[in-house]
Amino acid sequence: IRSPETAALIADMFDTMEKAHGQGLAAPQIGVLKRLVIVRLFREEGSGRDRQESFIDRVLFNPQIEILEGSKLGSWEGCLSVPGMAGYVERKRRIRLTFLDETARKHEELVEGYDAVVYQHECDHLDGVLYVDRLADPRLDLGLLHQTETLSHVVHIEQRQRPARRLFGAAVGIAVEGTEQTRDVERSRRADGQCELRRRRDQVVEEVLGEREL
Repeated sequence: IRSPETAALIADMFDTMEKAHGQGLAAPQIGVLKRLVIVRLFREEGSGRDRQESFIDRVLFNPQIEILEGSKLGSWEGCLSVPGMAGYVERKRRIRLTFLDETARKHEELVEGYDAVVYQHECDHLDGVLYVDRLADPRLDLGLLHQTETLSHVVHIEQRQRPARRLFGAAVGIAVEGTEQTRDVERSRRADGQCELRRRRDQVVEEVLGEREL
């Protein structure tokens, strides 16, 4: 774990993840058959114009996840292994995570919420599992929804405005040039498109999962 070769591998993984605007990466995704995962956990501080985003980087060797009892958390997940795609996945909200860090120190942590989802998503790669294997329903694949009328006009809004979003490994940004007023208008348009996309996605999830429960 503490060898120069492993340190170089970790640095390469973070470089790859950052260039792809990702939030996590598993070694098998870059062709290295090691049980190694890196994640970047984002945090927001403050509110409004004072809101700032920071992050915590974690390195996990031989991670083990114990799924704990409790509710599930549903979210739209994307993946660097399936670029440009996303699907609705439900994962357990609470896990017990055991791993070794880059100094070979052992950690055992209780993780909840979105962080737990991120860890589950990335560690799945170590066993050859992608988010598409865990879709809450096969119809909740954004790639398939793109091909239907269900989200077609909203997807066009999304592609045209490219609102900033993070779907695990897929953060999409936009470079806006011009005056501050122009930037404010573009921000407003992106926010409107993003809210509409989110609303329609939620609507589709509710309809599909509602049918599943009947």
